[in-house]
Formats: sequence, C-alpha cells, structure tokens
Amino acid sequence: MKNLVLSTLFVATASQAAGCIIFTDDGGSPGQVTANVTVSSAGGGAITTRQGDGVRLNIQGGGLVQEIFSPASGLYTTDQVFEAGTYTFSVDYINDFDPANPVVVDSTGPVTIEVDGNVSFDVNLPLDQGFFGFNWSVEELNGTPVTSCAAIAGENGVSILSTLAGSTDAIEDLFNCEDGLENPNPVSTDPMPIGAYVVSASILDSQGAALGVAAAENLTIPQGNDYVEAIVAIVLN
Repeated sequence: MKNLVLSTLFVATASQAAGCIIFTDDGGSPGQVTANVTVSSAGGGAITTRQGDGVRLNIQGGGLVQEIFSPASGLYTTDQVFEAGTYTFSVDYINDFDPANPVVVDSTGPVTIEVDGNVSFDVNLPLDQGFFGFNWSVEELNGTPVTSCAAIAGENGVSILSTLAGSTDAIEDLFNCEDGLENPNPVSTDPMPIGAYVVSASILDSQGAALGVAAAENLTIPQGNDYVEAIVAIVLN
C-alpha cells in the first residue's frame, strides 16, 4: 500500500484556488478508479446545487474515459476497469447534466496516476466560479416599450459586460436579442469567478456599435456555483 498526496490547481478564468487529491494504490493489476469527492464553495459559504449538477471523472490513457455522477459530493467508482499503467486524472463539477454538452463550473487540474489494481482518491473541490442569468426589457427614448427584436432596425445581438469591481478585468457574453426579450427564461453567462461586478448591457449592430444601452448595475456572485438573476432595462439611442 502506498500513499501519494498530489496538489492540483483549478482551471479558472481568473483567481485560482488550490485543491488536493490524495492517491491510494491497493496493488494488483487491472482496476477501477474510485473518487471520494467533497465539493465546497471557495467563498466559505454553502453551495447551491440544482437539478442536473454533478461531477465528471476524466481518465486519459490510450483514450479518454469520462463518467458522470450525481449528486455532486459522494463516493464514486468507475464502471470502466482500467489496465495497469499510467493515466491522467481530473475531476470536473458540471451542471446542465447533459453528457453531450455539460457546462464545467470548475475543475481540478490534471494529475498523473498509476493504476495497479484498484485505486482511490480523496478529492477536495472548492468551487470558485458562478453565473449570472439575465432577461432584458427594451424601450424607446420616449418610454415606448419594444416587445420584439425584429422591430429594432439593424439589431445584431446583446452584449453583457461584467467587470470585476475595482479592476479592469471584464468578461463579455454575447446573446441573441430574442433569447432575453421574448423568452421568459433567463440566459446564462459563462462561468466567472465569484465576486462583485459592475454589469452593463447593450444592443449591438453588425459592426459592434451600441444601438441602445442599460444603466450599469452592481451585482455579486457570493459563492461558488451561485446563479444570480437580474433584469436589465435597455433604452434605444
């Protein structure tokens, strides 16, 4: 029996937090991989889990094997039995539980492991990212509501720009105008680091110029995996 402590790094768009994977080798030949996954928030509070949240184990050898489990925290053993050898291992926290197109909220960095019989890991995965969800309203300068994007001449989408408070670090998400105006369900940004943001929205033309803007709003993602919804009011030029 041998034990290795492997330090890993988050794959994140901004500030990175350390995770830890503890590796135990039980000896033998082919074996399965077991991960005892503990998910937490890097913000120190409780995480909100939603239907479809889970973890994905990634084992890369001659090919890539990915197995998805739900709920997020738990003890999971792969169905796949792996031949003895060297593999690359990582764990993702995902949502929208869609095996064809999962959204990765956060991930441990890849580490090299040796399979020689059954192997097991303690995986600590603090989530350092969350999401914003938006709908928008649109009106003319005189206050007349606009209820159809087709009525906005030259419209070519909506930009949501989220700037981390006190910095120039900004993340832009682009959406179809109809998705936030004519659809009651909010659109979701890509994952972004937890923290306070100044958020601005604008309707763009095909050249990227603003046809209308919304007043900037102060919004915060306090904990990992949080989903913070807002409605922005865009006024046409």
